[in-house]
Formats: sequence, C-alpha cells, structure tokens
Amino acid sequence: MQQLDENIAYEEGTDPDVLLILFSGFGEFTASQPYHFLGAAGHYQYSKIYVRDPTRRLCLHGVGGRHDTLDKLIDVLRVTATRLKAKKIITVGSSGGSFSAMLAAHLLKADYCHAFSPFTYANLERAIQRMDWQVIRRFRWTVLKLNFLPTRTRQYYDLRKVLADTNGHTRYFLHVCRDYRWDYARAEYLSDLPNVRLLSYPCNQHVVIRYLAKYKCLNKLFDITLQDKLQELDAIRCAMDGA
Repeated sequence: MQQLDENIAYEEGTDPDVLLILFSGFGEFTASQPYHFLGAAGHYQYSKIYVRDPTRRLCLHGVGGRHDTLDKLIDVLRVTATRLKAKKIITVGSSGGSFSAMLAAHLLKADYCHAFSPFTYANLERAIQRMDWQVIRRFRWTVLKLNFLPTRTRQYYDLRKVLADTNGHTRYFLHVCRDYRWDYARAEYLSDLPNVRLLSYPCNQHVVIRYLAKYKCLNKLFDITLQDKLQELDAIRCAMDGA
C-alpha cells in the first residue's frame, strides 16, 4: 500500500481495470480497520484508494495536509485513478462517508456509486425543512462547522441539487434499512433523480452493511460485471425481501 498522505492511500490490484474509491464514515476514522465493509465485500483484485476525513467535514474541505480543499482532493483522486490505469471507477461510502462518495462520484464522473445509510444534505435549513431531528440534535455541530468553509463549497451541501445537474454518466445505488426512518427519508430525498436507485431492506439499523453482510450480498454489490442487473440477483432479492 502506498501513502499519498496520512489520510489517503492506494494499492494497485491484479485487475487494475476497476478502481474502488472507499470513503470512511464518521465512526471509522480512528479504527484500525476503518473500511469495515471491505473484508466482507472481497474483490481484493481491484485497485483501491482509501480516503479518511478526520475533520468530519464530509470531505468538503478536503482531508487536511496537502489535500486541504475539495478541489485538491478531487484532483489527487483523478490523478491517482489515471496512474492506476482504471477503466471503471466505483465510489463507496457508509454513513458520513456516503456523502463524500456521492459527491466524488459526481465530480469524477465515476461509473457507479454505492452509498450505505447515506447523508444527503449538510445544511441545517434543509434538515429543519425535512424535520430531520437526528441531524439537528446529533450532528448539528458537524453541520455548523461547515458554515466556516469557503462560500463556494456551499453549492455542494445539498446533494439533491448537485445530482439533479446530472453528469450524464454516474449511476448511484442508495442502500438503507427501510424501517430506520432517518436513513430511509434521507435516501428517499434523492430517489426520484436520474440514475439514482434506492434499494431498501427489511431491517431497522443505521449500519445497513451489517444486514447485507449476513446475506453475503456485498461481494455481488461491488462486482463490476453485475452493476447493471443488481436487483435481478437472487441474493439481492432475498435481502430485500428478508427471505
């Protein structure tokens, strides 16, 4: 594994045609294995870039160090993807990392994005409008910190506005427990946009990845050959039905 700085690393796979860009969530950046879905997902043959944002600013101000703006972060991801000779790019994030994964996918024109238990807006006005009391109470300091970022970054705070201006290429898969109302409502906020598909499962927890791991779905979710027919797969249908 090669370190670009303390918060970005990459490794070339034996199948370098495919690149996974993995964004850690809020609760993961101090863990020894911050990308907890990777072990269950497999696909060790793909090249990977690992991104952590210890500032909890959803990568809207980069990740610190030499990549301390969003533009610098996107530039280094683009350059590294070119260096790895990637032909297909999948961005992946869970919880807080899902916002970064969706935004990066849009800006990089990635092929696919998988967002688990996604955060889809980062401004208190939208949270209040949608009566998202969890964001207002639990994450208000995270959101308030964003008010001190450069004004130009605010165009990205509401992912509905961002993704509505489609890049014409990326397909987004939003994975949520349908009985966990906060996550479901945030994902539903984007569900009618072009190239966005909401996949909900009969569970009631924020970490929907744990549920999917039980059904051994993650390996299929990241398989580049299956991206255009995920809902046709038996394992995905079983997970969605709780069978």
